[in-house]
Amino acid sequence: MTLDVFLSAFDPSDLPGGSIDPLGFDRGYSFLADKILPGLTNVAASPRYFSMLCAGILLAEVDDSESPRKAREQRRGTVLRFERLWAMASVLTTRESGAENLGVRGITYVNAEIERLERNGLQSTDADYQLLSRQAPYGVLGIYGAVAEGMRLIDSATYGLTPDSGQTLAKAFLDETATPAVVRRAAKSGDVSVRALREWGQRAWIGGHPKEAEGACLSDVFHRNPVRSRMAKLLRRAKGKGASEIERLSAAAESIQDGSKDVDLRDALRALLHFEKCYQLALLGFERLLWLARTVPGGIVTTSQQAADPVLQRISEQLPKVVRKFVASLDNTCTNYLAADSDRLADVREFLSRAAVVSSEPVAMTEVLVTRHRDVQHGKFDRGRRKMPWIEPSGGSLSLTSNRVGGLAFEVTDTEGIRPHAYRLAAADAFLAASGSS
Repeated sequence: MTLDVFLSAFDPSDLPGGSIDPLGFDRGYSFLADKILPGLTNVAASPRYFSMLCAGILLAEVDDSESPRKAREQRRGTVLRFERLWAMASVLTTRESGAENLGVRGITYVNAEIERLERNGLQSTDADYQLLSRQAPYGVLGIYGAVAEGMRLIDSATYGLTPDSGQTLAKAFLDETATPAVVRRAAKSGDVSVRALREWGQRAWIGGHPKEAEGACLSDVFHRNPVRSRMAKLLRRAKGKGASEIERLSAAAESIQDGSKDVDLRDALRALLHFEKCYQLALLGFERLLWLARTVPGGIVTTSQQAADPVLQRISEQLPKVVRKFVASLDNTCTNYLAADSDRLADVREFLSRAAVVSSEPVAMTEVLVTRHRDVQHGKFDRGRRKMPWIEPSGGSLSLTSNRVGGLAFEVTDTEGIRPHAYRLAAADAFLAASGSS
């Protein structure tokens, strides 16, 4: 079993007391991910969403005389309606074909609406059904909008299209998927037949392969960033069947020779790989403390129990070595590429170094882990209140707090059970496949 954590750049307040980053590694992870695949995210991983977003904006009827605020609202409303129609078209198509419909946001809501239509014998629908609890932040605008702006497809302030890439992609999607007039009208108001949506979905669904113009535009916006483009070439050479992200990244790093133009990426990849080993080992130690606190009689982990625990002993032996390698990967680089914005790694580097110094004593090491967790949690807020740690010291011993949230529900005894961060490779692979360059 592995630890499967959703990671992003924020800690949502709708997880009371919880945390997606209990030891504060996320800032460093984001820094390293930006160094190899800037502008991408793990969740914005379906390129067809960018095409649909641009097309929805293009379909909005905006008069040049209207105020920027009103124009923005009209574009926003059209995009949300078009997203609902496109999501239903995608699901209708895959329900019929049996294909996987991975990546459709709000698929449970779409299935519920389709079942309602079928149950009531309705042959037409509109774009007014509910998609997600809050479609704007959790649908295409919230999840894909910032990435689309970074790729110079849209202007999020006005929801306008850029005159080159944004408009080109929108027109390509509408034309090459032969978006029917009835669907275009329904994006603004009115009904559309279920049959028309299903037929359009066969050409426009999320997993469909873009045709020439759409694919060329997606390729252009991806490769416009030179770092992304160079990294993509390295990843194509390191795409072994069944290989994990870490294995592919390791192979990519090893493929870069001295004197290559990609030595800056090799510096970043080496630091990333050592960072992940530190992360997995530190998080294993923290998870071990949580597990002991949940399972020992009385729920109090004494210092003698911490000192005698074989997992914590093994971590205390291994930690200095992996931390030294991580620090060396930052200090002994061939280029200055990692130096820019490297302060984003300073905090986690200091924490790891502090833990490594005292790691000869498992109890001293666990004290550093618990203190770090407390400080990280106190830096987060839930509805105006600081979040509580999950575990805290009491007279030298450790016990769970009243929060009692977070952590694994099963025992993990080695780093194989701690899943590393996801470094946006799925998003990059999807872009390359959609553009025909995988």
